[in-house]
Amino acid sequence: MEHKPTPDIFISYCSKDVDLANLLLKYLEANALECWIAPRNISGGDSWASAITKALQQCCVMILVYSSASNNSPAVLNEVTLATDRNMYIIPIRIEDVELSDDLKFHLASRHWQNAFENPKQQLHEIAQEIRIIVNRMKNRIDDPTTYKRPMGRRSLLRSTLVISASACVVVFLVLAYRFNFVVQNTSEATPRPASPVQAPAQPASIPTLPAPPTPKAADKPAPVVAEAVAPAPVAPRPAVADLPQYASLAPAKPLASPGEKRLPSDLNTRMVKFVVDHFTKYNYGSASAVMESYAPSIDYFKTPQKSKAALSGELANFFDRWQLRRSRFLDDFNIEDTPDPTIKKVHFSYVFYRERSPEAKAKIMATGYYKSPNDNRWCSSGTANDTLTLKIQDNTISIVGENQNTVALDNPKNTCRPIP
Repeated sequence: MEHKPTPDIFISYCSKDVDLANLLLKYLEANALECWIAPRNISGGDSWASAITKALQQCCVMILVYSSASNNSPAVLNEVTLATDRNMYIIPIRIEDVELSDDLKFHLASRHWQNAFENPKQQLHEIAQEIRIIVNRMKNRIDDPTTYKRPMGRRSLLRSTLVISASACVVVFLVLAYRFNFVVQNTSEATPRPASPVQAPAQPASIPTLPAPPTPKAADKPAPVVAEAVAPAPVAPRPAVADLPQYASLAPAKPLASPGEKRLPSDLNTRMVKFVVDHFTKYNYGSASAVMESYAPSIDYFKTPQKSKAALSGELANFFDRWQLRRSRFLDDFNIEDTPDPTIKKVHFSYVFYRERSPEAKAKIMATGYYKSPNDNRWCSSGTANDTLTLKIQDNTISIVGENQNTVALDNPKNTCRPIP
């Protein structure tokens, strides 16, 4: 019976978009990701509703192929609702630039969106690589893109299985044949035959009679063959978990909730990744007050220790008022660092960012060179940054207790920025 691995990704789409959904599936499986997609993964005679529900329970990520067709599809809405109820990591991908329906907006307004409607083939290929990093991070797997190959099809897998099985049978046959031959040879040489009572007939005179072979003695028995002991080759020890600092330990020292409480997802890495991504989604598309929900009452903020949440809220409101359009996109993988305190984790990551002023400020800066003062001369800002968030995991919640920007590199010359869609 063929073993079916547990899928990582559930692909939700409308049947009218089947070509682009299958193209995305091809790119994801080329990145060694196990995917579930209808109708391919529904066995004959199975109930569609039951198969989809079971698949959503197994997968950790849902990808929504979003278009005008899926926007109005009751089946897609049902799948998104089930995924939201399970607190799944949802990645919506636009293949058409259309506005969200009210039903889907309820579930997806705060999610980080990917666009693939300008050049779907190229953009879906790049998005699949980003999803590979996300899934490997959630599954606590080392991400090494050089090792990924297209998974074998069922026919290739069956052929390989048959070849391996046949080879194993040949090896077993040769070993048994060798053992049987060895035993027979040793038995015929070591065991004396009894003398035959029948006398041999008289030989002609022309033929000389050969002397009878001597009866073997116990001393003449060959010594038993003893195989020389061969010392096993030394096996290199596997690296300890401590040698792989890219991921944090998955189990905190104490349970985060009593048995009767509602728990967040059990995988600690998954929870922290989702928290950071949601935090940046609020930064990109939400308000300053929505972003402040992520912070603890006091924060070690950049070079200011124990800054109050009220003071930070005022600074962030001014920042949002100055930069009314904000976009950011993560680069590479997160690095989650353990600390001596099991409830404190440090998340290191890099990202590109783009910020833009209001149309009024932009027009004045472009006309006069500055807005309100000579130093206020940027209408946009973009670059690359490397940040560290210190997270506190306690009482079934996660909050930011520290934030620091390790490095930042602004694009130059001034006001020649790289927008992020």
